[in-house]
Amino acid sequence: MRFAFVCGMIVFSLSAKAQLNLKIGYSIGLFDPGITNDILRQYNLENQWLENDFKDLNLMSGIVIGFRNSWDFVGLDLSWTSKFNREFGEGPDPSTGNSFSRTYYYRLNTFSAGLEFYPTSNFGFGGSIDATDLNYKVDGTGYSDTEKIVDGFSMGSHFFLSYEISTSDFLSVSFRPYIQLPWESFNIQGFEQANFPDSTDPASEFEENLFNFGLMIVFFNGNPRG
Repeated sequence: MRFAFVCGMIVFSLSAKAQLNLKIGYSIGLFDPGITNDILRQYNLENQWLENDFKDLNLMSGIVIGFRNSWDFVGLDLSWTSKFNREFGEGPDPSTGNSFSRTYYYRLNTFSAGLEFYPTSNFGFGGSIDATDLNYKVDGTGYSDTEKIVDGFSMGSHFFLSYEISTSDFLSVSFRPYIQLPWESFNIQGFEQANFPDSTDPASEFEENLFNFGLMIVFFNGNPRG
């Protein structure tokens, strides 16, 4: 309660001295998680009866929500980004004589605090410190309910460029190409065990790097930056 009060007072104080804008938008990221995709490919190879193979994980997308407090040429940005994807596989399993159907859900939740700089009224750049949670879930054959099989955490950073357009006196849109750099890897051994329950490979073999890059499209309410 005390922490929430202090945070509220800080936000109120900053708002009184600068331009505060709420933001909402969309983020799409391209990934190349080698270990995750190797597991999926190996499963497809060992189960060629699958009529619908599991595809590589190479993209996640989702929402961006937060706010920005800006002065003449610098801004404080706080945001939450949630990117998501899922993959589906199915086919007649000859070992059981039953139909196999399974879905994997991938989600990356990131809380970011950073600074933006505006050399001109339209162009900017910035960076953030991120706290990111990764989880993989599964449901379908072999599971009575949706089950979380990977739950990892890492600090990291975003770096981005920004081109912002004022669409009216009360709305602007920013196009932001970005890169996201986790400072640590995520352990996804649970994903290996979900696909290959008899696997005896050590946990150290499943340290996944989720570096990604992409584009954010963000809308800000209120007056344009002061």
